[in-house]
Parts: sequence; structure tokens; C-alpha cells
Amino acid sequence: MDVLVTANQTPGRYYMVFSPFVDTTAPSNENITMGIFQYNGTYNHSETPVSPELLGFTNKNDAGNFTIQLRSLNSEEHPSTVPTNITRNITITVSVNTQPCPANKTCSGLDGGVWFMHCHLERHASWGMDTVLIVGDGKEKHQKVFPPPKDMPPCTVS
Repeated sequence: MDVLVTANQTPGRYYMVFSPFVDTTAPSNENITMGIFQYNGTYNHSETPVSPELLGFTNKNDAGNFTIQLRSLNSEEHPSTVPTNITRNITITVSVNTQPCPANKTCSGLDGGVWFMHCHLERHASWGMDTVLIVGDGKEKHQKVFPPPKDMPPCTVS
């Protein structure tokens, strides 16, 4: 994560402390990392910075409050441009480890459909760390997308 710091504190040494946020029951690493942010100027350079109190690796409220304060620097001065002229195609292989495929062989994949994909942490999807794969119908009957069920409610505009 990149962090923009506003250096407006009294000259001194300050800890910058980062810890993981865990919202899963999967085993996780609870290590923290620290760095010292040090101002130039006249002050006691040998004084040990005070370490801030961390609120816990599973504190969802504080993690959520922090996340909603993140902002892009996108502006006229710092434009965030996205390429619109795509000149190269790339292939990304996705596996859910359900069908072993021998090395250097072509294996059958998913039939047609729209597949939502994100990593193993649900919160990441709300941060935009996800994608949708749209797989079109194949030529064979078993490669066609099934029609929606007859009792499926229609989409509505709210």
C-alpha cells in the first residue's frame, strides 16, 4: 500500500506501524512491520519514538473506517489515465484445482457463462480486487450456457 504523509508534526521521530487485517478463520500471519519517520531539525535524536497502540488484527470497525478514508490522487495535476487503445492480448490461466491437467496438454475448461472471481478474502472484492470472466457459448451442445430458470425473478432498476 502506498501512503501519502503530510509532514506537519513537531520535529521529532515517529513510528510508522503497519499490521495485517484478518477477517478469515484461515491461519494468518500476525506480524507487524515498523519504520521510523524522522524529521530534520533540532530535537533529541536519541529519544526512542513512542509506539502507537494497535487495535487488533481482527478489528473490523477500525479497518472499515480506515478503508473508507482512502482517496485517489487523481486530479488534473496527477491524472490517472487508463489506456483505451489495447494493442496486445495476454492469456491468464485460472485454476480452481478441480481437474488435473497433464503438462503440455490441452484440457477442457468451464462451459459458457459469467464467472465472478476474487481472491480468498471476501473484503478484497469490495476494494475492487476482483474480476468477471465472460465465457461465450462453444460450438457443441454441452458447451452452451443454460437458460435462466423459469422462476428466476427479473432484474429491476432501483
